[in-house]
Amino acid sequence: MRLQLLEEIKRVFRVLVETRNPGTCARLLGAVSVTAAIHVERYDEPLVTVYMELLVLAYHRNKGSVAYWRMVLKTWRTLGGRLVELEVFELIQSLQTSINRGSDDFVRTWNPTQGPYRPAEDAAIKVALDEAFNSESISLSDYTVMRLFRGLGMPQLPLQL
Repeated sequence: MRLQLLEEIKRVFRVLVETRNPGTCARLLGAVSVTAAIHVERYDEPLVTVYMELLVLAYHRNKGSVAYWRMVLKTWRTLGGRLVELEVFELIQSLQTSINRGSDDFVRTWNPTQGPYRPAEDAAIKVALDEAFNSESISLSDYTVMRLFRGLGMPQLPLQL
């Protein structure tokens, strides 16, 4: 990466580190690093600006990277957005619109008397939790908390009088 771009990324990540949790920052940095590596792998030269084709390549390699880039670019734009092509911001905005369209319909139509999961999903969650606990992949306290959360999401049973 060129020095100017590196300084811009450092400036963005200073803000992100102050406002996000460490795990999120690590994933954001990972997405930026992988994207820079894609450029170097493809053109064999340091990355100078963030351009649209690069984000498209990163998206095709890992669709989840768009969500991370969206967080980085939102902060980047707030701080001035130098060394990022305008088309990148437009691309992220269009992907955000198409990704989010209708994705929360299930929340609005959730029936509280039936619970959040279909019976098959609930059974799969129970089996996965039991297997993880039996193989000692999760501790007893983690298992208990997950069963509690699962129980809180169960359908409300009608009162029997």
